Amino acid sequence: METKRSKSVFSRLVALCLAFVFVFSMSMTALAADVPLSPDAKQSVTVGGLEPGVQVYLYRIVRVNIQDEQPASPVYLWEDGVKGWVTRQYSDYIGTDGEVTQEFQELNESASTAFWQTLAAAVKSGDPDLPAAYEEITGAGENSVTFSEVIPGEYIAIAKNTTGVKVYRPTTVSVLPSYDEKTDRWYLKDVTAPTMKSTEPSVTKTVDEKSVGAGDTVTYTITALIPEYPANAAHHEVIVADALETSKLAFNNDIVVKDQSGVPANITEDYTVEQNASIDGKQYTFAVTFTDDYIAAHAGQNVTVTYTAEVTREAVQVNDNTAVLIYNNDPYADAHQTKDSTVSVYSYGITFNKVNESDKALTDVQFELYKANAAHDGVDGNALKFTYENGAYKYDPKAGTGTTSTLDVDDSTGQIKISALDTGYYMLKETKASDSGQYVVPRSMILIFLSDDPADGTLDNTSDASISGNENVISIVGNQAAIKDNTLSFTVKNTPLDDSGLTLPVTGGMGTMIFTIAGILLMAGAVTMIVVIFRKKKA
Repeated sequence: METKRSKSVFSRLVALCLAFVFVFSMSMTALAADVPLSPDAKQSVTVGGLEPGVQVYLYRIVRVNIQDEQPASPVYLWEDGVKGWVTRQYSDYIGTDGEVTQEFQELNESASTAFWQTLAAAVKSGDPDLPAAYEEITGAGENSVTFSEVIPGEYIAIAKNTTGVKVYRPTTVSVLPSYDEKTDRWYLKDVTAPTMKSTEPSVTKTVDEKSVGAGDTVTYTITALIPEYPANAAHHEVIVADALETSKLAFNNDIVVKDQSGVPANITEDYTVEQNASIDGKQYTFAVTFTDDYIAAHAGQNVTVTYTAEVTREAVQVNDNTAVLIYNNDPYADAHQTKDSTVSVYSYGITFNKVNESDKALTDVQFELYKANAAHDGVDGNALKFTYENGAYKYDPKAGTGTTSTLDVDDSTGQIKISALDTGYYMLKETKASDSGQYVVPRSMILIFLSDDPADGTLDNTSDASISGNENVISIVGNQAAIKDNTLSFTVKNTPLDDSGLTLPVTGGMGTMIFTIAGILLMAGAVTMIVVIFRKKKA
């Protein structure tokens, strides 16, 4: 009878252990390397799913009542340090002698998870005051930690992340007795905890158009993954910020926030916007800060922040723009982690030198630049306007005070520099020849083709410019000029029209000296003819 009674007790204890393990559904146990159960029995515990440099703490919450080599009733008791907290917060979960009640053991997964996350927040706040029974940190290149000589009990594992990017949620680790019917003995099993649950926030920035010029409006989209924080986390801030170089890209203050289903968020209720924000000592053009409720409702989901900016005349060859996701990587510490994403838009330039037939720089020469028409054989609209600053003509479509359509050759270099242009077809027209008296304004214009497809910030070496119907247009494309730093460079050379060896690009007028000589010859011929006629009449 005693044997049967013992086996009956064992069976009940086995069932109780199994039920208890089921309650702690946040953990998963792999069994191996049996250790006979005793009050001094110890096992090893491995916790995975970690980054290098993550500190993991094991706090024992429930202890196992062991007498001799088997569990004794009541089998599970709350740790002394946590009894008061459980009594105040969850009185149904603790019995008169500190035992774990049936109400707790029968919790569903959702309720169990809520309990453990609430407890984790309380432990980190110092109430209850539990010493860390075990502490380990992942080394370089490691993704797990192993705790040795862990005594029986139910533990909560809490990660402290100061350098990594993941946000970890607490998990439970069970080091519980297991009964083997074949040997009729109780054992502790080697424990491998599940991959510690976490989310890795991310941010990606895109732009609708990468090839731009002054006056263009570009649309930026920032996609950010909101981390999943444990319930009652002390710190769970999520901010999307952007740092535009506003002298080159003027922010239009038209932010739109949507969730991953495309549902617009409501400003004030779901997020706030601060312009010229200062966060952790860094300056941002704007910062979108999400509310606690919005973070909780969209945990583990992507949200988008969309806005536009206008390209200014100060745009340079490569205009970088960086979005930053700022968040608490440790839910229990007031410290931020950041992830960023940079996207570039490109603008382009034209540089040319005006020289004579001896390749010497010419002065007092003026040009105008137009957008070419659809047929690429003439101009489209009026001459473009520019602001002259720091030795360059910066395209300025606003055409405000101080702008000009006249491009003057630099008297010292014979050069004109043009910047802040988009890709496309342009017509360059000489409007004033050198005042040296040797040249006239040419009839021909130069067709310029700027191409960067796909946009990577480097002009294409292409010959795809086409001309139809106008013999007074000369084509200049990438393979006929030097390309460097998003700029097409070439020489505009004055050459007599009777020179059969013209090489593109070429402009220039017939010298006035030719007209003078021709005029003298015509006059001499006329005088000769008059003399001849007069002599004939006299004879």
